[in-house]
Amino acid sequence: MMREEAGDTDAAEALARQAADTGDTSALVTLAGMRRRAGDREGAEVLYQQAADDGDTDALLDLATMREEAGNAESAKTLAQQAADAGDTSALVTLAGMRQKVGDREGAATLYQQAADGGSPSSLIHLAVMGQEAGDTADAEALIRQLADSGRADTLLHPAWMSRISGERLLPMDRWPYGLDPDGTPTAPWRQDVGYAGLAEGALDH
Repeated sequence: MMREEAGDTDAAEALARQAADTGDTSALVTLAGMRRRAGDREGAEVLYQQAADDGDTDALLDLATMREEAGNAESAKTLAQQAADAGDTSALVTLAGMRQKVGDREGAATLYQQAADGGSPSSLIHLAVMGQEAGDTADAEALIRQLADSGRADTLLHPAWMSRISGERLLPMDRWPYGLDPDGTPTAPWRQDVGYAGLAEGALDH
């Protein structure tokens, strides 16, 4: 990755190939990504398929994305379903997004809920945004509170989400930016002057 960032793509690919030759399927995915960024879609697909054949579900999802970009929605759905069947929760999110794109909100919501039940924090935000769009603000806020209670409110800070919910009532960070206490009340900010009170009162003198 350092070689690629430095612009030495040939050396980067050679190193990724060495790792792939040792049986590291994630290296195949890395190599496929390099081929994809270089515009070699056919080469990328071959490498993603090799990694998928070795059981790498990330490769299946990357391949599904490429197929969807190429307009082959059915193939993309099949590949994402394979990843989901293999136990990849993120594949459920991908499938839900595909359902949303074709207007199947109910099907999308079901898949997002399955992903949320499987531990996907972003799925709760997807559901909350869908609820907000449908006018069900109370349910949307309940989902975001559920996210905060799980300790994953930091997920909201991802730029992709901030751009969708910033400024809306749904964004709870305005009201409880430090999260929630176990009893559901907003957590008070940690004060540095209090946290270091002992030091300020002379501990540093010694």
